[in-house]
Amino acid sequence: MRLASITCLTNEESLIETFVRVNGRLLDLQIFIDDSDDGTGEILDALAREGYNILRLFRPDRAATFQQNQSIHDAINYASSSGIEVDYFLPLDCDEFPSFRSKEELIDELGRLHSETIGVYAWETYIPITDEFESLTSCGLKAAFRRRNPEGKRFEKVILPSSIVKKGFLTAGSHNFLDSNGKSWERRCMARGLAHFPVRSAHQILQKNISAVYYLMRKEQRLYGEGYHVYETLAKLRNSSFSVPIPDLQRLAFDYANRPGSPSELGDFPDWIADYELLYWEKRKHNLTQVLSNILIESWLKPFDNRSVEDLTVAIARNEMPSRNLSDSPR
Repeated sequence: MRLASITCLTNEESLIETFVRVNGRLLDLQIFIDDSDDGTGEILDALAREGYNILRLFRPDRAATFQQNQSIHDAINYASSSGIEVDYFLPLDCDEFPSFRSKEELIDELGRLHSETIGVYAWETYIPITDEFESLTSCGLKAAFRRRNPEGKRFEKVILPSSIVKKGFLTAGSHNFLDSNGKSWERRCMARGLAHFPVRSAHQILQKNISAVYYLMRKEQRLYGEGYHVYETLAKLRNSSFSVPIPDLQRLAFDYANRPGSPSELGDFPDWIADYELLYWEKRKHNLTQVLSNILIESWLKPFDNRSVEDLTVAIARNEMPSRNLSDSPR
């Protein structure tokens, strides 16, 4: 039985090596739909040279027309038309880790499914206990996080048998699979959950929400309710003057996809995750200042100039950019 993950990526250099190493123990192939401009691509290339089976697809415009569920369908169709044999596809975000103890356990679970039944597993949300995660040179998930207890509302994600992928469509976030009439597909709950690490550090949460709001604002045909949590989180960060001490960071994680202020405590650490040394942390490029700089360049200069952000940055440094009036700026 061959298993493949599919993940849409935008600037995940601080987590991508952990994702590939931890999930690689379960998967035969990891497919990435990537539009990153940080060190994510270099890290993926280095991991592929180690022997991880990685297929990297590219998305030309991260904002204007992108829909994650459609991109995943396109990637599945690409894999099928390219002769890549896969029995089950696991749509995963970069902060998600199936909590099966081994590939054999996962295969045994999938073997209990009817050939055209989807598997579903629920989020198991983890809370940071330190703001040092991004500076660690080992995997860090076990040392830096504890389980949210109680979990609260548990969103589910799907595992798709390849035999049905052309018979229906994924909903946003890969939380469900619907047939051509819009009805939920037959499903079975898996014995394990999906470990989820949405809040990892102050730097990460600031960078993620500032970037996400910008790209959502640019996006055409945004789905109803898409990214609502990003706007809510950014409003909280603004109200705190963008200061995020560890108690506030933990509260953001406790409240993530949950009723705000829900009572929660720190539970167990993810003991099923092995410790991995991270070999490519020096390839990380971005910080928050660079993110804001790129946003300014894309919003102010890109409408007038087709060059890449990197080339525009060089042009600015050399004072080669023509002046623009504020009245010229696109609205």
